Amino acid sequence: MRITAQVLHSITDGASPDDVEYLDLAEHSVVAIELLHHFPNLARVDLSGNRLETVENLETCRELWHLDISHNKIRTIEGLRHFPLFGTLALSDNRLDWQALKAVQHIHLVDLHLQGNVALQADIFYRMHVIDCLPRVWMLDGIMVTACERQRVSKFFKDRSSRAGLQPVRRKLPPKKFVPSGMKKLMVNGIFGSRTKQLMSHVPISSPDSTELDWCRLRYIMKMFGSELKMIGEHSSAISYSSVSSASLAADLLPNLDDLFNERHHHLEQSNMLLLLLVVSLEFSLPARLIENALETARLVELGKVHCMQLFLLEKRLRCRLCGILFSAAILDRDSGEREALYPQLYSALRSIVTSLMYKAFCGADGAQAEQHRQHSLPSSEHNIEVHRQLLAAEVVQLFCLVPSFFNLLTTDSGVLELAMVATGEEDLLDDVTTLQEELTWGKVDRWQIYQRLAAYLLLKVKATMDTSTARNPQHGGRQLSQTRKAVFKRATSSPAQRLATVASGHRPKSSPIGKTQTAPSYISKNRAGKIASASTVLSSNQPRPHPRVGDPVLVKDSMLPRTLGTSCTRTG
Repeated sequence: MRITAQVLHSITDGASPDDVEYLDLAEHSVVAIELLHHFPNLARVDLSGNRLETVENLETCRELWHLDISHNKIRTIEGLRHFPLFGTLALSDNRLDWQALKAVQHIHLVDLHLQGNVALQADIFYRMHVIDCLPRVWMLDGIMVTACERQRVSKFFKDRSSRAGLQPVRRKLPPKKFVPSGMKKLMVNGIFGSRTKQLMSHVPISSPDSTELDWCRLRYIMKMFGSELKMIGEHSSAISYSSVSSASLAADLLPNLDDLFNERHHHLEQSNMLLLLLVVSLEFSLPARLIENALETARLVELGKVHCMQLFLLEKRLRCRLCGILFSAAILDRDSGEREALYPQLYSALRSIVTSLMYKAFCGADGAQAEQHRQHSLPSSEHNIEVHRQLLAAEVVQLFCLVPSFFNLLTTDSGVLELAMVATGEEDLLDDVTTLQEELTWGKVDRWQIYQRLAAYLLLKVKATMDTSTARNPQHGGRQLSQTRKAVFKRATSSPAQRLATVASGHRPKSSPIGKTQTAPSYISKNRAGKIASASTVLSSNQPRPHPRVGDPVLVKDSMLPRTLGTSCTRTG
């Protein structure tokens, strides 16, 4: 279908062309972009789900900031080359190849979506190649491209081209390209409007990459998200993926979104718990009642001036974008090295699940294609989706075991049941829980005692499942969980004296619970426990001190209990 004046008049309800800022032409079988020059203030265009093969005729759209041309047949995007800066560019599910990205190689792309382009995502180093080809992209596929990630990408290609023994990986595009004279001064002669000027006044464009600049960019991306919520409130009837709840919530959330970052520096663990609940609610489709009760239990009813429950009532696609922004903040916390509330395995699990959720939200695809995109967007060590889902479920179930409504919904809600089944690894969990409830009920046990025993049962199953996962997958399982320095859920740690008494007695130490922050001591057999009966015996003995064997605990100063890693050990008396 061709875009005609009659079509535009019908879509805009006869509004004045100067007043039109948003144009929805999604799924109209459009074959070419035309007649948009009639709208000088057009800022957002949705052309998704059409039959476009090229991007053109956008030179007069100076205010254009958000362009959604996903789900088309686009092979070339030369019509964007005269824009020095672009807000949101959705190119998901098209037919782009690596050479097509040359047209936007020089553009500052605040939010770029390339999921679903078969020729691009077929490469196992998809994300690295995109970052290398587009050095000025800020956020790729919903996740922030940080300064540290750019350094890792640069080092990756440098090592792959120079180090012997590594399979070489060629760049898709040359790092330095010929720039015509007419393109060298795009910030002066290019196509840009008031939003581009506003961004350049708030965020330094030519500054070198740094964590501080990343935070500045991420705050601006959150501001863009708030502007989208405002636009949804104004044009809710015209937006295909909005809902009445999203439109009504926009006005309440817009003034307070900055608090999600401002409060993060003071309430880091609560902020990460909010992110965890958002991701799990999308992955397992949890009911609002359970989320509301969990927020009350975790003291997350409000974060600053943000009513957290309102975030869970947003439309699914908006929640996915919010998850990407909040997870990007966790990435910057990790890169800065100052404070890290997410331990490495939970961080990897969140990145994996958020990547999968973003693909489903913007490509509407599931199954093999989503899994391929997720694997090619992540390091090879983060490919085990089953372990990641299990880890997220296990962390959240520990919180839900403090929520009474969780046990009531466990036997009635499919999403809650799936969450518990994934966390425990028990396919027959429903039968087990039902049987246990009946036994406790017939025993005339108080309701709160029933909840406590069900919680103990579920936590025991979660721990057993994580131990099994460790045996099957030591690279991803609980073995690493016990070695992490920080975690969302902090557990009480035993003192060195208690660990020494345990080892001296020859008893097997208790396994670390999920998320425990200290490294568990090695198991000591009973026949060797007598050699370290007590610290006083060893230190006061006049006999020569025997050399410890590999794995033996050795008492050193400050009563620390390390493991001997080699054949020699420095002893201090």
